[in-house]
Amino acid sequence: MLAARPQKLTFLKHLVEVFDADGEAVFAAALDAPTLGRPERAVAGCLKGDAEYEKMATIDLAKKRLAAAQEWQALGIF
Repeated sequence: MLAARPQKLTFLKHLVEVFDADGEAVFAAALDAPTLGRPERAVAGCLKGDAEYEKMATIDLAKKRLAAAQEWQALGIF
């Protein structure tokens, strides 16, 4: 689980960058891309499920989790 953290962080960054550059449709496609690896699929699945549960936009949750992960990384936790 810990070994996959860098891949998950990279994927979160990618998702936010894709949304900012190309919009919601490309972001949604990136979440469902058939070429995602296991860590990326886990992130995508959690984002979609948790956003629905929390009744918030998936991109907002992705940005929130990216910010938290970056804070953890800066503290040496990630």
